[in-house]
Amino acid sequence: MKHLKTSRSLALAGLFAAVVFVGTSCNQATTTETDITATDTATATDSIVEEDAWLIDEHQINQVPITTLAKTPDAKNISSKHVAKEKPVGKTSKKSAITSDTALAPVGGDNYDIASATEMNSMLNAQEYIAVDTITAAESVVPLDETQTAVAYNKKGKDEGELQVVSDADGNVEQVIFTNKKHHDVYNVEAGMSAKEVKKLRRDMKHMMNKGKVFLYNDDSNVMYMMDATDTQGNEVTAESIDDMNVQAVIWKDKKHHKKSS
Repeated sequence: MKHLKTSRSLALAGLFAAVVFVGTSCNQATTTETDITATDTATATDSIVEEDAWLIDEHQINQVPITTLAKTPDAKNISSKHVAKEKPVGKTSKKSAITSDTALAPVGGDNYDIASATEMNSMLNAQEYIAVDTITAAESVVPLDETQTAVAYNKKGKDEGELQVVSDADGNVEQVIFTNKKHHDVYNVEAGMSAKEVKKLRRDMKHMMNKGKVFLYNDDSNVMYMMDATDTQGNEVTAESIDDMNVQAVIWKDKKHHKKSS
């Protein structure tokens, strides 16, 4: 009998130890799974935070205005220097009569001022973007004139280039260039997209050549695209060949200054 009691005691002790072991293992597994899930969530969150994409619009990028028609309060800070340079229409001996035709005419569609390089720098700094490099015409991927300069901006603490602001010799902004495919415009076009895909998103796109580069543009838009064309000097570029090209850069450029050249 004594031996039987001892056997029962050992059996109960073994069962208790097994239950404790299983419980501990489950707790550890749950803890480990929780830790992994938390780590994955933190990593995913960090990834989302780091995705600082720009939305290129007709008159602004995100909340940074490029022209006075931008839908952001800072647009009122853009100076009116361009208006002062416009030539007067001319003096008239009497006031023009207002007719039904003149009353229905569209007003102010293209009447806007563009920020200066100094104003853009200040507004980008407010978004924690700082100038990190100056790119000359000889160094630029996008064709520039000798009088133009491109300044590259990065988010503070990041090495990867985000955008380039091109200005003329007088400090007037002429282009804003985006080459990273995480940035896109209001038409959902981004770098890396084919011309055929662009034309599906945007109708009435035309093409032009400028210093050996091919561009897609629209007469009524400030947003255009430089394609990844190569060896185009002296060669005819057809619409069919352009369809197989990809967007190399999304460019904001004043539609009144689109120009063609060889």
